[in-house]
Amino acid sequence: RMPFLDFDACFKITCGNCGLHFCAWCIQPCETEDPHDHVRRCRYNLANGNVFSTLELYENSNFGRRSRQLVMYLGRQGKDTAKGIVAKFRDDFTRLGFGNIIQQYDGHKDNEVNQEIKE
Repeated sequence: RMPFLDFDACFKITCGNCGLHFCAWCIQPCETEDPHDHVRRCRYNLANGNVFSTLELYENSNFGRRSRQLVMYLGRQGKDTAKGIVAKFRDDFTRLGFGNIIQQYDGHKDNEVNQEIKE
């Protein structure tokens, strides 16, 4: 794993270490197809099928991906365990913008953060 260093508005990203192409919308490798075609068709593309977009949409897309991953993880833990995880990491989840996920598990309204998961 290697961090992405430079955002040049193209959502086809290339690993600087191994040269593998990835989709910046879904962070999936594009091993068997033209990466630009994948980016255009990616179900998480927030730019109406465009290959190029803004840093703001890139950040929104990453927030949505992290939110989906957190919801899937918590969903596999069982209700009581998930509630315990949310309670233990409530401050971190709030700081990271996951107030909507906190509400799902503890029922407390968090007015500071009320962002939707983008699908």
